[in-house]
Amino acid sequence: PYATRSHEFCGINIDYPIPGCSELAECLQKDNLVDLHDCSENILHGNIHTVIGGLWDCPYSMTEMQLKHPERKELLLNLGVRSVNIWQKMNSGSLGKPGVMRCPTYCSDTTTFDECRCTCPELDNIPAEQMNTTLVKQVLSDMDVISWDEKEMAKDRPNCEVALESHYLYKKFMNIQNVDGGGCDYSFNNMTTDENREFMVFLLRYSCNPGKMGAMCTGAAANDPVFWPIHPLFDRLLAYIRLSDDYVDFNHTWKDDPSCYGRSKDDMMPFKNLLNEGSDKFYTNGDLYNLFDPRSPDLLYVYDHFDWDHCNSFIVNYTEPTKVW
Repeated sequence: PYATRSHEFCGINIDYPIPGCSELAECLQKDNLVDLHDCSENILHGNIHTVIGGLWDCPYSMTEMQLKHPERKELLLNLGVRSVNIWQKMNSGSLGKPGVMRCPTYCSDTTTFDECRCTCPELDNIPAEQMNTTLVKQVLSDMDVISWDEKEMAKDRPNCEVALESHYLYKKFMNIQNVDGGGCDYSFNNMTTDENREFMVFLLRYSCNPGKMGAMCTGAAANDPVFWPIHPLFDRLLAYIRLSDDYVDFNHTWKDDPSCYGRSKDDMMPFKNLLNEGSDKFYTNGDLYNLFDPRSPDLLYVYDHFDWDHCNSFIVNYTEPTKVW
């Protein structure tokens, strides 16, 4: 078997740092399970899959955009590292709205990639000159890629910085402003009106047309040997929090997600009898959370230490990150 990788994000060289000590230190500041999960998944962990796996043969390459606008390299890298998340959102939809992306249900081994790839038929057929930023923003909002918090927007004078929920692109790339009538709007920094429209059209085209992905970007990530030394970190991190006196007030409340089976506390998992209990009952997430409690005498392993010597200075001298979502 082979594990595919590429050192590019759809035409631009991957020059993006993998998470390190500052991200670990940030996650250690969390005082509840929901925030710890969010930090672990999106800050400490999420980028590394795409950085290692890479993306290539993309219908809308970033090569020309980078050559034409080298000052946008950081923005394009941010888009690249979050591409898989964006493509998933465009396919699955959000908040009851169906996804705009369509994918073939079957392709044979001999089907070419160009004939077996996902697209957004209704949007791809609109000529670029007929697209405007209003349309693009509406689609990205409907798919929950760049959207607005409804509670904040319902206020007479919403805080637009708070209201904008840019889930996959850093807010630092955006100019967020109030508009007449108590509304909010955004544009991308250091771009003219025409350049903003051009980039927004590119963003939508790119978001609608995925390229090929390395194994680490997909459900086949476990086929890449690098997968295995990475993931025990999360079990070790959680075990440390459950054992340390510094986290006696840690809130272990689980946040259910009824929109996706498998994420809620009482959802059944395909595992049973891991500790030879002699039971045919499948575990729920809640059962597994209790099963792997490091304080349990039934657990078959324990970590010999919880030292992160190479990160001590970051942990001890932690300051709030400068990156803004």
